[in-house]
Amino acid sequence: MAFGTLVGAQVQDTTTTTGTGTLTLANAVPAGAPAGSTTFAQQFPSPFQTYPGNTFYAIFDGSGNIEVGLGTLLSATSFSRDYVLGSYTGGLISLQNATGGASFVNFAAGTKNIYSNVALFAASVAYWARIPDDNAANIFQNVMSGTFTGTITDGGTGTVAVTVTYKVTNEGCVVFQIPTATTTGGSGVTMSMTGIPAFLCNSSKAPGGTCVILGSASGAIYVPGYAVLTAGATPTSTGSLVFQQYSVVANGFTTVFTTAVNKGVLDSAIVYPLI
Repeated sequence: MAFGTLVGAQVQDTTTTTGTGTLTLANAVPAGAPAGSTTFAQQFPSPFQTYPGNTFYAIFDGSGNIEVGLGTLLSATSFSRDYVLGSYTGGLISLQNATGGASFVNFAAGTKNIYSNVALFAASVAYWARIPDDNAANIFQNVMSGTFTGTITDGGTGTVAVTVTYKVTNEGCVVFQIPTATTTGGSGVTMSMTGIPAFLCNSSKAPGGTCVILGSASGAIYVPGYAVLTAGATPTSTGSLVFQQYSVVANGFTTVFTTAVNKGVLDSAIVYPLI
């Protein structure tokens, strides 16, 4: 369980498995799930976890029983429950509802929801009955990171596809980093970026990025503005960012980002809350 713990941005699936063993997942986002939700297989794609027991999960049944732990995605439809961090009754993760010994819940028949997201991770940490010794040094530095291809459009005339680096912190923040050598070549007064994965979107709050740095023909210009995120129409469709103050300062987008997203320095990145 070394190498840190994987936590999804907005993962939700269902299972009808009974007992205390490995879950058989439906591998489908259930109806009514928040926009941007993904399955475990979509969030943690093949090849599946190399290091067993490093994926955070929370299982809720229809009778108020909850199990929080670390497991392993064995395949798109199979998830093993490897380590219990806490078990609860009454439908609420709290100290008062914790069951003694943090044992696996013996789930009865019926549909259970299984989640992996930063909101449940943050809500449950304070009540964990125990923490794995070999993971304790990493678990509070939980970071989900990766890349996606975003398409930046400048005024409808200049378009460029870039590899955007992202991370999701265990505090629920999303950070984007656009490569420094990015130029659209357009001359418009609006700019947007599409192709943002659904699990990095949150349509309910339409959050704005807090720091955007742009460049123009006159050199680097700092924009103390924001970018507004719009999620896709369905849980699996991509979202888009619109840079709100672009027309004020620049025609022809050139990035001048100077810090790396995984170094934790956010002054020159696009940052917004996921939850």
